[in-house]
Amino acid sequence: MKPCKSYLRIQKRLTQCLSGNKRSRVFLLLDLVPRMRSLIAVYACSTGRLDILQLVIENYRPLPRSVDIMEYAARYGQLSIVDYLVSTGYPADTRAATRTAAFHGHLEVVKYLVGQFGSDKAHLFEHDMAELVRCGHCDVAAFLVPHFDPSVAQQLMAVAASYGHTDLAHSLAESVGPATLHVDAKYANIAEAASLGNIEALAWLFDIYDFIPDPWRLTAAKQAALRGVFHLHSPKCSLSERWKVLEWLVHEQDLTMDDVIQVLGESNSKSAVEINRGAPVLTALASLLGDY
Repeated sequence: MKPCKSYLRIQKRLTQCLSGNKRSRVFLLLDLVPRMRSLIAVYACSTGRLDILQLVIENYRPLPRSVDIMEYAARYGQLSIVDYLVSTGYPADTRAATRTAAFHGHLEVVKYLVGQFGSDKAHLFEHDMAELVRCGHCDVAAFLVPHFDPSVAQQLMAVAASYGHTDLAHSLAESVGPATLHVDAKYANIAEAASLGNIEALAWLFDIYDFIPDPWRLTAAKQAALRGVFHLHSPKCSLSERWKVLEWLVHEQDLTMDDVIQVLGESNSKSAVEINRGAPVLTALASLLGDY
């Protein structure tokens, strides 16, 4: 829920008009322009003006699309507004509000909503958890992990490592067991770290998943890194993070030209144009492999 430019302009005007203790202006606006009621309520929620919101709700009928009001408050981290709406029993979509607060990094709002409604009525979907980590809201993700199946912690551990959030990755590693997720999922986690070009995360995951046979781990990393540089289609591929992963694989994990050929041969849908565009990458790969 991203505010449009027109709303932002109106919000600026309302701030100028309603700043300070100009409560009389609120009543004037609400009486003269009834259609402004919802807009002023949204303004109050997004800016933390509890006094204005109370005037609107206590003196006028319920607002159209009233369930959206809490979502605006959650988006901007206005805990006092959220608490007021919950305590007065105002109709609201608490699941949407929790999700909005989480994706904007407002941990206290998330804690409040989960505490009020429980994890069954105020939580994110499992696939949202990894996205939270990718967005950098690790504190929110760490708080929500206990409300999900243990396999989610294993997935988040790998995602956190891949995106450089080592503190979260290490804390999750202490709480998960190696048998909590199927081997195929671990394979995907290693592939994600390789495709992102994160050597530190890749090496750490290799150590965490040391019970998986080497060919499985290496195949995941090699294929992801190779696919990544082939998509670059540029002689400058050697400057990319993915290329650094390839250098690490060649030097530390015995990547060979057979691996390159295997990845190229996996897809029969590659057109001649794609292969020609990828020629500089192949040349650079041949040079890299020839150096070791």
